[in-house]
Amino acid sequence: MRAINLPRAGVLERIIRANPRIVTIVTGPGWGKSFLGKELARALPGSTVVEFRNARSAEAANARLAEALAARPQPPSGFLILDDIDELAAVDPEGTVLDELLSAAEKHGRIALLSRNAIPLDLTRYAAPHEVLSLKRQDLELTAQESLSALSASNEPREVVERALELSGGWAVATLFFSRLAREGRLREAVEN
Repeated sequence: MRAINLPRAGVLERIIRANPRIVTIVTGPGWGKSFLGKELARALPGSTVVEFRNARSAEAANARLAEALAARPQPPSGFLILDDIDELAAVDPEGTVLDELLSAAEKHGRIALLSRNAIPLDLTRYAAPHEVLSLKRQDLELTAQESLSALSASNEPREVVERALELSGGWAVATLFFSRLAREGRLREAVEN
């Protein structure tokens, strides 16, 4: 099966250009925060992704974190990217793990926090306001050009592709779905329905 190209160069460039100590990416499912975290790790050598999805206990979350921290270069480079921190918060309701990480930011390097829900922390306790970059759903919306690029394999008429772009509204998961339908020759049927 052919891999789908979902270009995120614009938002990656924004993060790299801002050069923050802490990045937060907060948005609901399907907007590409996990994908973006992995792209950020590829773009900046020395970055590490720690996924807390399905961490059923504080011990499991701590084990994942310890393994990732042990593998990071010293001194750290790139980002320590913590994906699904809402699941970390569920097993660590006091926020001890996250507080320790952010408090020792110099030791761990730059940190990216990816979450479905608002992060209930005053991040300016850990970094100056200009060193914190907060991205929300509207920042992760695909541009028209990015969406069009994802649908570029389509041989559909222009009006069908434009309707798919309108319906997707920049939502990454919808754009990927329409891209798949286009490759299967079913895009017209989908956008007309």
